[in-house]
Amino acid sequence: MKVVGIIAEYNPFHKGHEYQIRYAREILGADYIVVAMSGDFVQRGAPALMEKHLRAEMALLGGADLILEMPVQTATASAEGFAAGGVSLLDGLGVVDELCFGSECGDTETLMNIAQILIKEPFEYRKLLQQNLRTGMSFPAARSSALIRYMREKATSVHNTFGVSSEHIELILLLPITSWESNTAKRFSVLTAVSFLMHF
Repeated sequence: MKVVGIIAEYNPFHKGHEYQIRYAREILGADYIVVAMSGDFVQRGAPALMEKHLRAEMALLGGADLILEMPVQTATASAEGFAAGGVSLLDGLGVVDELCFGSECGDTETLMNIAQILIKEPFEYRKLLQQNLRTGMSFPAARSSALIRYMREKATSVHNTFGVSSEHIELILLLPITSWESNTAKRFSVLTAVSFLMHF
């Protein structure tokens, strides 16, 4: 038996969400799909467009097997808090084998590199972030800009450890979600980074 977890707001549920569920079932071979979903309030405290029961019903009709409501303190948190809360909820079930989440490139190695930068915060990256914050940028904008600059500089140096061009990195960080990628539930850092990158 294979159980795939999805962390979502479904605000509102749409064809892309239905595609993700179908992908988890047909391509990943999920026997069951469990969704950790925000309730009546979504990230950063905004009220959901539709009430939670209606969104849950739409997800069930779209192919999900179980919808669990995320606690309000994680559902309304920043992208990292939202991702961490969703991962914690799904991991706490003890039955979820994989997470299915959106990514621009489908390149897990690049996403892992991004996650490692956000978690470890190398000195050069922190310096760029601090410079951006001093100019008055919001934290998400400052972080995005610092990450892009840091990765662009690393990608164009002779010590490019990313294995991809700076243009590819910028596309990964700036384009909307177009493909689905699967990873194990233990890859918390990737989901955190991806979730953060998807929401600014």
